[in-house]
Amino acid sequence: RRHHRHYFHLNNFDAMVSLPTALRVSFYPLLAYCVDASPFFSNDVVRCLIVAVFAFTNGFVNCSCMMSGPVMVRDDERMRDASNLLLLLGCFLGLSSGGFFGLIVTNWIVGGA
Repeated sequence: RRHHRHYFHLNNFDAMVSLPTALRVSFYPLLAYCVDASPFFSNDVVRCLIVAVFAFTNGFVNCSCMMSGPVMVRDDERMRDASNLLLLLGCFLGLSSGGFFGLIVTNWIVGGA
């Protein structure tokens, strides 16, 4: 007979997901300045480095959530599958809405200048 664990506690969940997600808020002003032609961000290398670091942190947080989410669910296979589907749906909706609203904000910033 299998030993059933009801919940699994991750000790480093804050370090893996919560803290990097909170620190990513600092990227939003930097990305807004990259769209506008400011003197510091006139060099394309600086813009590419900011986007590359933001993409790396996005991948790290996304992978951390995808790995730790199903582990935190009860030891039922159907519940783990459901949590995987919810995580996938959240990832898809987040990427889709971010791309859509990014186009709107970019057109608003560039069109208003």
